[in-house]
Amino acid sequence: MTDAATMSAVCNSFEDIWEIIALLDEQGIELSNLSVVGLSPDPGDHVVGFYHSKDRCHSLGLYPFDLWSRIKEAGLFVLPGTGPVVVAGPLLKVLVTTLEKVRETHYTGGVSIIAAALRNLGANGEKLRHFDTALKAGEVVIVYSGAGDETERVRALLEPRRTIYFSSPKHP
Repeated sequence: MTDAATMSAVCNSFEDIWEIIALLDEQGIELSNLSVVGLSPDPGDHVVGFYHSKDRCHSLGLYPFDLWSRIKEAGLFVLPGTGPVVVAGPLLKVLVTTLEKVRETHYTGGVSIIAAALRNLGANGEKLRHFDTALKAGEVVIVYSGAGDETERVRALLEPRRTIYFSSPKHP
């Protein structure tokens, strides 16, 4: 399997994501193909954030596994109906493209901006509503877009832990 592909799963929290990312990293999976999207975590009494400088993202208080320092693309958006959302990885470009299109057309297809971006990666129908519900409930979506064989390795690692919600050929 060498064609490019995309797959996605929903995780309970950012802490859960860090465990998965550590597992993927341990197995030699290319993390630059990994995207994460979720509501900005509640900081409680602590400062939580991330910033970009010198071609790297850095984090303040965002969990022990410092994914942010390994990602060159990350953003924070405050979205109507969803709230503050952290997006990291290649999904960021897809989200920005989706936002630009929605600004022109004023149409998301009846789903949130995040779900519309995920639709551009291959998700559809009830899966889109599931992503919306999951994000609003504080769950985190993880998306992997890469070579088909690498994506299959990620799927094999995640399947015992997560339901895989969609997979598709990678869209240009």
